[in-house]
Amino acid sequence: MEKIKYIGFYDIELFDNEKRVRSIAAVNKMNYIAGALVDSGYIVEIVSPSWSSTKTGYFRSRTCKVFENVVLKVGPTFGAENLILKRFRIFLSWLWLFSYLLINAKKKEKVIVYHSIMAIYPIYLAKKIKKFEVILELNEIYQDVSELSHHYKNIENKIIQVSSAYIISTEMLKSKIDDNKPFLINYGNYRPEGNRYSPYNDKIHIVYAGIIDLHKAGAFNAIESARHLSKDYIIHIIGFGNLKNINELKEKIAISNQIHECKVIFDGIKNGDEYVDYVSKCHIGLSTQA
Repeated sequence: MEKIKYIGFYDIELFDNEKRVRSIAAVNKMNYIAGALVDSGYIVEIVSPSWSSTKTGYFRSRTCKVFENVVLKVGPTFGAENLILKRFRIFLSWLWLFSYLLINAKKKEKVIVYHSIMAIYPIYLAKKIKKFEVILELNEIYQDVSELSHHYKNIENKIIQVSSAYIISTEMLKSKIDDNKPFLINYGNYRPEGNRYSPYNDKIHIVYAGIIDLHKAGAFNAIESARHLSKDYIIHIIGFGNLKNINELKEKIAISNQIHECKVIFDGIKNGDEYVDYVSKCHIGLSTQA
């Protein structure tokens, strides 16, 4: 079986004590794509530069099995409290990823890269040296949704330009890529889950699932939709984000529930089977980001 490398911020729940940075949405999508690659006859090597967000401790590099024919490799990291050590912690992860690609990537080898602004530099530099081909999994253009420095805008544009092929998440992103190169559109997980639960029968239940972030504002837009709905609807929000954004979300929900008939509920993070069970009981899913 042919091996393929898949770079992204990833870890598994078994090592949650290390608190390595990652997006649950990204992990779920990477799991789906890795599974699809396995079904196509590949052995997948997920390479994660994810660093710890703890304040203390040292965590070694490791290799572990994710599921059949999928292995995960992560680099060393450590806990840090002050700004200098936090920056060095990121640099260590970049250095590990850069070194890993220099040693292990081959010329013209296809490497899938889950687009993240915090991993571009080591990937771009390693590609310039080793001449491997990047298949860029592009879910959003970061400079379009948040404020970036000139340097980060420049390097983001460069990694998009030098990629050999793309996996994009929406039709809208076609204008951002060179569509003379191969691309496909992947909206998410296409695996059928079967009928787990019957939907609620008391009201019409709507669910937003994803990142809770003030810049992207998807969860906050979901709250705003309550003003247009009657008491026959309930909006559920599940997802992840930093404590400040989650507290802001809860405050917005409390205000909305005081003045609108349609009530909003926040139920925290749902993963794996718990996530599938949760959303399968709802009637409508919201996509609130442009």
